[in-house]
Amino acid sequence: MNTQTKPLIFHTDHQRGSQLTAVCDGELVLAARAGQRACLAELVRRHTRLVRGLIARRLGCDHEYEDLVQECWLAALTSLDTLRDGQAFASWLASLVLRTVSKRLRSRAVRRRHIVCVPSASPGA
Repeated sequence: MNTQTKPLIFHTDHQRGSQLTAVCDGELVLAARAGQRACLAELVRRHTRLVRGLIARRLGCDHEYEDLVQECWLAALTSLDTLRDGQAFASWLASLVLRTVSKRLRSRAVRRRHIVCVPSASPGA
């Protein structure tokens, strides 16, 4: 007997699209892993505020903000298979976002330390 639960199949038409708002994150994760794009879209819709808020708190108003939002979502969606408990999606995502932002900040600090200041030539030289 197969003890694995089969992912739900969701339709993307407008009449059925509203079904997804009543589905828990765990079921959305299972369906997203099975290739259901509507479920991926619903996870992004539900949790974009969380992603943006965490990034904004760590970076403030920054020119890299939008790039980092996209980078975090790409990392989350491509590593969705590493999530053990779909119900923990929000906390897993928050952890991923914070690690990604910290990595970016460390990278910036390293770049700044390696910038060599060259003294300008004096007019009398």
